[in-house]
Amino acid sequence: MLELNRLKKKKQKILKKKILFFIFLFLLVLIAFFFIFKIPKLNIQNIEISGNKIIENQNIKDVINKKLSGKYFKFIPKSFFLFYPKKEIKNILMDQFEELEKVSVSLDIKKENLLKIDISEKEAKYIWCGSDLIIENLENEGNESPSLAPQAPSLTPQDKCFFMNQNGYIFTTAPVFSDNVYFKFYGFLNEKEKNKLNLPENFFIEFPNFRKNLEQIGINIYSMFIKNDGDLEIYFSNSKNTNILEQKSKIILKKDADLKKIFKNLKTAIPAEPIKSNFENIIYLDLRLNNKIYYKFKREGK
Repeated sequence: MLELNRLKKKKQKILKKKILFFIFLFLLVLIAFFFIFKIPKLNIQNIEISGNKIIENQNIKDVINKKLSGKYFKFIPKSFFLFYPKKEIKNILMDQFEELEKVSVSLDIKKENLLKIDISEKEAKYIWCGSDLIIENLENEGNESPSLAPQAPSLTPQDKCFFMNQNGYIFTTAPVFSDNVYFKFYGFLNEKEKNKLNLPENFFIEFPNFRKNLEQIGINIYSMFIKNDGDLEIYFSNSKNTNILEQKSKIILKKDADLKKIFKNLKTAIPAEPIKSNFENIIYLDLRLNNKIYYKFKREGK
């Protein structure tokens, strides 16, 4: 009986020693990791950014550094090379900067854990200059040219325009241009997608070819007004006068019109009389009715 008690106590002592050993080992590992996490070379120290043209490097770095400054479980730094929040960095950059099209995040461990951010920005193809357009009545003003100017939309100060990409996505403020460097859009935004114009989904797929084709028949379009009633007014240059601001001829069509069909009708009508001999005096070309073109000249009736 005494022998059994001695064996039992001995086993308990051995178990206690093992428990103490594992606790000591755990604390040792914990302390070791604590110091390992603090080693500068094992943490992200530098950030390299490439591909940006519009967004400043420092603005991107500020967002990333803020994300890396935290800790997991109040212990593991987020800047540690094994646990840095790659996906979160990508997502927050896409959320913070509307100018971004794509973001790639990688870590170069050979260069002391250099965090590489490779981005591609939305390319500016057009500009949007407000929700409304003021046009003096050319039909009643004889040969006087109308004035063209955006009224201040509710969400933007007056005289500000915004860049748009090839898909019609409005993403950042544009500088003031003295000439028609970019094609200008005017009109209200889509109710569901506040950074897009109220146009059909496939419009910007067809529009570049439509614009290019019009140039081939002497119609150089430079701005478009999207009206609330569903009509589009496309302003174009139609004379040798290089001052576009003095030329306010327009094409009127429905916003859901087939642009290929519209071009085909214009291609047939422009070389024909009476439009051919009065091309420079056009006030409007109205293509809202199927296969028909209504027109008006500055000094003549329809």
